[in-house]
Amino acid sequence: MAEGSLFTGLVLQDGSSVAGDLSFIGMQAGPAFTLPIPLASAVGMLGWTLYDPTLIRVDLLPSMAVPRFG
Repeated sequence: MAEGSLFTGLVLQDGSSVAGDLSFIGMQAGPAFTLPIPLASAVGMLGWTLYDPTLIRVDLLPSMAVPRFG
């Protein structure tokens, strides 16, 4: 995205995969996700959430904006 852009939604499309029961999606500033995996906290992230197949075609951005784990 161009600098100064604003996300208004983040919707998983058909064909998105889920690893096991839940998958992780996270966002941080910059061109790449650079935090170490596994994460010990959410410090440095703009948002994150876990999703399952029931959330495909659902806007995940509102749940990513809830501060959790730092």
